[in-house]
Amino acid sequence: MENMNLRKTLSYAIDREATVAAILSPGTIPVDRVIDPSIIIDGKSVTEAYSNSTGVPPSGDIEKAKEFLNKALSELGFSKPSDLPSINYVCMDSPVHKQYAEALQAGWKDGLGVDVGISILPVPQAIGALLSGQFDIFLVGQTSGVDPATVMNNFTIGNGANNANIVIPDPSTRKRFRIQRDADHYGSIDPMVHAAVCAGYGPDGADWVREMREYVSENVSIMKDFFTRNIPAVTMTEVEGSFVIWIDWRRLKLDDEELHSFLLNEAYLDLDRGVNYGEGGKGFTRMNIAAPRRKIEESLGFLFEAAARRGYAVSETLNRWR
Repeated sequence: MENMNLRKTLSYAIDREATVAAILSPGTIPVDRVIDPSIIIDGKSVTEAYSNSTGVPPSGDIEKAKEFLNKALSELGFSKPSDLPSINYVCMDSPVHKQYAEALQAGWKDGLGVDVGISILPVPQAIGALLSGQFDIFLVGQTSGVDPATVMNNFTIGNGANNANIVIPDPSTRKRFRIQRDADHYGSIDPMVHAAVCAGYGPDGADWVREMREYVSENVSIMKDFFTRNIPAVTMTEVEGSFVIWIDWRRLKLDDEELHSFLLNEAYLDLDRGVNYGEGGKGFTRMNIAAPRRKIEESLGFLFEAAARRGYAVSETLNRWR
């Protein structure tokens, strides 16, 4: 699977429209990108800002797939598809994942003559194969509504695992949750998350958790000090055990569109809009401060300069923020 033309072969051969129609609920729309096209940025669809970089049509293009297959066979030194080494599709043991695997397997065989073997494993073993690299194809999913930067960071070297973990002690509640989770077609997991969760909850993770909490606590203090000294009209909520803070901008007398424009275009801060969480969030933004301190201070520097230009900042003498 290291051959790019072989990967393109398999991608162009997938009829996403037919696969989605056969497996998922009526009305489900196949997408042609990693990023959720329903996301709206500045009143426009995210697809206008993040174009489709693959060019693969929703119904696939079998002729194009065959072109890439011929290139792959030539580069790999094979004369026909049956000469290719075995391709291992590791599939988690869930109904939806198995349906996807079988549909894709049939499409590749019927359309191209490419054989793909399916290994159906219980979820823990499947994740183990994922983490150890013992697979050629593995289906992972992404929850709808996650911002584009977060999604793409999952595919960038050097970024952390961006996932949440839930513990449900009550068996009946846990059962109901699993039923709903399966109905929503959840169940995929980003690479390295399983190992990260196990490490975080194990003895070796205790020191890391303690250091992380201290680090984030210092970031909170820096944020409070910044607003108190420089933009006292803006306040932030007390953090109660998370690394996300709510910032109250209402005293600046900006409506939500004006606030978003000021932060994004003048202060270069793309924060979560509070109004996305309900009417009570108007005039607020949400900010993740579990980040390197240099990034926090850099962001505050941009904010200070933007606020000073508008007359929101009470002082322009603090060189730390300039």
